[in-house]
Order: sequence, then structure tokens, then C-alpha cells
Amino acid sequence: MLVKVNNAPMARTWNGIVNELFNDFDKTFAKPLGSINAPAVNIAETEEAFHLEVAAPGRIKENFSIKVENDTLFINYESKSNTSEKAIKTIRKEFSTDAFTRSFNLNDAVNAEAIAAKYEDGLLKVLLSKKQPAKPSVQQISIQ
Repeated sequence: MLVKVNNAPMARTWNGIVNELFNDFDKTFAKPLGSINAPAVNIAETEEAFHLEVAAPGRIKENFSIKVENDTLFINYESKSNTSEKAIKTIRKEFSTDAFTRSFNLNDAVNAEAIAAKYEDGLLKVLLSKKQPAKPSVQQISIQ
């Protein structure tokens, strides 16, 4: 195979091309793939509520924000970089605590005023309480 580098022909072997591809793999592919991957979420339902769990190990509880806007639940994580670690040269980074946003459409069964959340053991647990079904009111009518 003949490849031009800097306008000069250069013979390259197949092994050289493959090695170059894998040497640059982290630089080329790791960041875009890592940045589009939001954390995994499990959703379960009981009679009283929906239980949402976000797998978010290694994160700081204070950096999460949860809000409801227009019947949509938004879970955000904004990572704050630690400037004291600037002197450390990272050799390999396989896990990420990058910022992310997940959104979930809430149906009419969710009581948006009664949402609770806690972060423990690497899981952000969000409890979405259900609205109590409206009981038909009985009104006694007096006869005149």
C-alpha cells in the first residue's frame, strides 16, 4: 500500500495502519461516545408510586438538580472540575462523571408536588407519588 504523507509517498504496512488506528482510538472515539451516553435508568411501578433509579456512581449529591416543567421531569448533573488535580497527568480514563441531562414525560397519574429524591450508594432514587383517584362525591338533595 502506498500512502502520501506531507505530499511525499511513504510505504506503510498493514500492521502499522492498524496500530496507528488503535493508538488514536481514545483520542478519536472515546470523548464523543462518552459524552452522549447518559446514565442508565430503571423505572418500577407500585400502587402508590413510580420509582426511578439513575445509575450515577462517583457523583456528588449537591451537583444534581431535579425540576418539573410543563409535565416533564428533568434530572441534571453538572460536574464541577477539581482544579487541584490539574498537575496530575491522566494516563487512562475509562469512567466519566461528565454532566448529563435526562428528561421524562410525566403522565396525569403523577403528583408533581409530591416528588422526593435521595442519592445513596451511587444511585439517584426519585419517588414519583401517584395522585389519589378522585372519589365521586355524594350530595344529598333535599326535597321541598
